[in-house]
Amino acid sequence: MVEQFLIGDHRNFIYLISFDGQSLVVDPQSDLVPWQKRIKEQGLRLTGVVLTHTHWDHVAGVPAIVDQYGAENLPIYVHELDARRMSKSAPAVRERFTFVKDGDKIPVGK
Repeated sequence: MVEQFLIGDHRNFIYLISFDGQSLVVDPQSDLVPWQKRIKEQGLRLTGVVLTHTHWDHVAGVPAIVDQYGAENLPIYVHELDARRMSKSAPAVRERFTFVKDGDKIPVGK
């Protein structure tokens, strides 16, 4: 299932992709509440973050996600050429980067 949330002052779309009790959040901006509420309602487990690009308004929620879900060591899927914009992020964020390239498949569920 793919769910779309229109969030924040800049009215960005955040996506929650769920399958088999697991979920990925796509382009999380700073307001985490709407999609986290949905995860809780559906009994899902967050298993990763996908960044389609690293403009600030699409990655602002990443540090808070790492803080909240730190023990789960969530991968942050990002294209290696786009990750440069996040080079000054906290080490806890950068160490979770899983670099992807065009055509890669990102797992969710079994």
